[in-house]
Amino acid sequence: MRICLMILPALFACAALAETPAEIFSNGLRYYVRGDYSAAREMFAQTAPAGGEIGAQSKFYLASIAAYNGENSAYELFPDALKNPPKGMANKIAASFANFAIANGKPEKCLPALSALCESGESDSLADWNCALALSLTGKEKQARALWEKSLKKYFSDPDAVGADMFVLSYLEGDEFAKSFAIPAAQTDAGIARAEAMKGEKISREQGGISPLCQIILAESGGEIDAKVLADTVYKFRDAPFAWRGSLALSKMSFAAGKYAEAETFARDAALLSPPEGEPRRRCVSALADALRLQKKYSDAIFEYQKVYMARRAGGELSAAAIYKTGLCYYEQGDWANAHACFERVYVMYFKFEYWGSRAYYYAARALYSLGQRRDANATLLEYFKRAKDRSSEIYLQAKAFYDKI
Repeated sequence: MRICLMILPALFACAALAETPAEIFSNGLRYYVRGDYSAAREMFAQTAPAGGEIGAQSKFYLASIAAYNGENSAYELFPDALKNPPKGMANKIAASFANFAIANGKPEKCLPALSALCESGESDSLADWNCALALSLTGKEKQARALWEKSLKKYFSDPDAVGADMFVLSYLEGDEFAKSFAIPAAQTDAGIARAEAMKGEKISREQGGISPLCQIILAESGGEIDAKVLADTVYKFRDAPFAWRGSLALSKMSFAAGKYAEAETFARDAALLSPPEGEPRRRCVSALADALRLQKKYSDAIFEYQKVYMARRAGGELSAAAIYKTGLCYYEQGDWANAHACFERVYVMYFKFEYWGSRAYYYAARALYSLGQRRDANATLLEYFKRAKDRSSEIYLQAKAFYDKI
């Protein structure tokens, strides 16, 4: 009896520690926001059967995580999440499903869900665009054109219509379906700005009345922009497929102003919003690494630069720049040997990008000189002088002056 009485308090304590579905779901959200999708998935898997709002949202997040990881299970999870979607989230779920299916060349997988949403009369501009695009990609051209012609009249002049922005973006990227439509005539600032963007013209409308994509294009082109307004826009439309470009533009604006901590914050957001693979993610991570390096957070910067040049299908100028800047991180800490190894890799593999290759030669020579290898430093510079095409650049003149000095 005494033993049983001793056990009871322990049982009550365990019961007190047991988490409710709401608490588990909140923990899952915290993990999800931090990018710890493995831990978030464990939490959402526990709450998905709970039913109600928590269960419905859990199913959506499980589908999103599967899509992020490129798992085929997403094709079953998204339709399941759309059976009884959380209030006001049907269009968001449909957009995520479409983005995954279309990007992976399987538009037929998301078409039934998109068509049902559009037929319900509850679709938004993005659902209409994705449905029209999926119809086109599956050979249903007549239905696709009918849907998008109707939607264009409704949405093209609406500054908040993300679907109209996706149409503009697809048009600019040369998508055949988008290019088959004439540029609509417009009367509002939002419509005029979209039309100007499609024509490749400078956007003439003020930032306050134009769409999220046009604000981003304006920022990227160096136009007059209010950073706070753009930041608010990115926050409001952060589910838009192009939102990462807004955060990246904000990061570059902060970086140019010498606000490196702020640039780091925006770059982290850009990386979070960007697709999990490909050049967009590499551009965002590169911006993050640059902000870290200028704050002298060298170990963190090197870690991020490595993601850029070690990613799948890495290469090109982004890799050249990332390896060179990794060398700078070592160089600025006086680690001449590791710095030289990076610089050498750049001018051996990437000299076709002479901007980076010439700098790599110069700093490789300086690193060798700091290591006491004066003859090798001279030889490195002589090799650069033979290969250089631009002999009037500032870095070439610096290299010449350094050669004459040593």
